[in-house]
Amino acid sequence: MSWAQQAGAQVGQTLLTAAFPPPQLGGSQTPVNVPDSSQGQVSPPEAPLSPLSGAQVLTPGFVGEAHSFVLPTLGCTEYANTNPTGYSQNSSLFSESTCVGALTLQRVGRHSQLNLDDGGGGMFFNRTLQTGANTNFNRVGLFDELGISEELTGSRWKWLVADRGAYLPETPQGFAGFGTVASYIGGAQAVSTLSNAPALNSAYEPNQALYTGLSKRFGDLATTQFEYSLNGRSIITATGMVGTLQYITPGFIDDTFWIFMAGYNYFFGRGDGIALMYDENHFLFTGGRPGFVNRGFSFLYGHKINGRLSVELSVAPMANVVPEPQGKTVTLPFLSTFDSVEYLTTRWDASVSVSRVMTGGAGVATGAQRNMVEGNYGRRLSPKLHVAGHISFDNLQSISQESAGAQSHYNYWQGGFNLERDMGPHVSLYVNYNLQRQVSNKPICVGADCATAFTRQVAGIGFNWHVRRVNLE
Repeated sequence: MSWAQQAGAQVGQTLLTAAFPPPQLGGSQTPVNVPDSSQGQVSPPEAPLSPLSGAQVLTPGFVGEAHSFVLPTLGCTEYANTNPTGYSQNSSLFSESTCVGALTLQRVGRHSQLNLDDGGGGMFFNRTLQTGANTNFNRVGLFDELGISEELTGSRWKWLVADRGAYLPETPQGFAGFGTVASYIGGAQAVSTLSNAPALNSAYEPNQALYTGLSKRFGDLATTQFEYSLNGRSIITATGMVGTLQYITPGFIDDTFWIFMAGYNYFFGRGDGIALMYDENHFLFTGGRPGFVNRGFSFLYGHKINGRLSVELSVAPMANVVPEPQGKTVTLPFLSTFDSVEYLTTRWDASVSVSRVMTGGAGVATGAQRNMVEGNYGRRLSPKLHVAGHISFDNLQSISQESAGAQSHYNYWQGGFNLERDMGPHVSLYVNYNLQRQVSNKPICVGADCATAFTRQVAGIGFNWHVRRVNLE
């Protein structure tokens, strides 16, 4: 999910202290990847930069030691929700209770590293939702996300295998569950912050950039990547991905896609690198709808100061091969990009990312161009008080001429903040607020309910409970 790699600006001081005690976080911002000698483990060797080509995204790096640990957490929130389904008949104020339990596990070996994270729970409304023909949601919704990755390391090579799947009752962007709770308690979203797990690029995940009401869905992305170091400055990569987005609520378009990438990376200076990558994407849709192919080359640049700053820029001239009637196809040029800047200090952190990619149609179109801008900011106001804010804008344009020669387009804004206060060694309290707004030129329907515009506000107060990190021998 697109929020998976953006949780760094949203994790409170309380949980970080629990997961990684102050002696590990104080002082230098340079990552320390050698664990305690008592554990008898040696972390996999770190390259000056992770490869720019492939599935991973460049980050400033993890601040702390690479330990084997397990961290359970629990959070519950009471929300006031102005429009839970996104339709006018449900625009009155609803009370919503959400509880999330999460488990983060990291196992570091001499030549391997395993990361597993699971977070799930339920949402409970104070009265039955009126959703037209989609009455099966009723008052209770369940959700869960499970992610697992294993990285094996040799003297000159690395092999990553990862999978992340989620069952959700609505889009994860702004969802009053994972979108506002687990990001603060260290569940499925926060694994890359709480551990030195591989940071996978969320731009490749199944597209859920639109609010499509309370529509149940299952999304999954399986990834494998092989790296080989030619010398101290050059790395080649080969990456394969298979993803799917399947709607359980009827009326939406399911999609499956596979991606192949091959790249060459060259590093120079103390923290600079460039890369050339070939990228081929195939998208397939249900119901006999035609798919399309997106392929081309990417030119990438990365700069990193360990533990403090990362900059990633790319430009990718691509081509879309789109089917036409009578079995013909047309090739259309497309310029893709993914750019990000992340900065960390001992008191605050911020990130900004911009992407323009071809994706599945988020359940409403057979392929779409997605333009996204996202920003996150977090600040430690005091040793016990932490504030975080986020904002994003998504523009989705279908690639097919759907009606009267006009393409469908959708604009989705969402943003909010979280304020968290440490109330003791294992408990913290927080308040948060999130605003969502979507406008489109084509109605989005769930059952008999349709809308071209909606606004939703969600405000909550809740608590986090966690234990101190449990080291694994």
